[in-house]
Amino acid sequence: MPETLKVAINGQKPDNVTAKDFMLEVLRHPYVKTGKAIGKLVEYCGDAVAALSVDERATMTNMTAEVGGLPATWRRMRRPSST
Repeated sequence: MPETLKVAINGQKPDNVTAKDFMLEVLRHPYVKTGKAIGKLVEYCGDAVAALSVDERATMTNMTAEVGGLPATWRRMRRPSST
């Protein structure tokens, strides 16, 4: 089992912020920029990501490859709306 990188995005999600915005910020983080996330299972959690729709979660999952991580997982959270 690979190591897990927990990415917590806390606080309320602003209306004008998208999943791609979250991922671009994750990519700027020094831990990711130095390659330490390569080969790790990435787990997303936190209040802001819990507010994302299924489509937005899929965007973050697909962009996990940009982080260098293996497939992403989601901490168990309330069921997102489908829009």
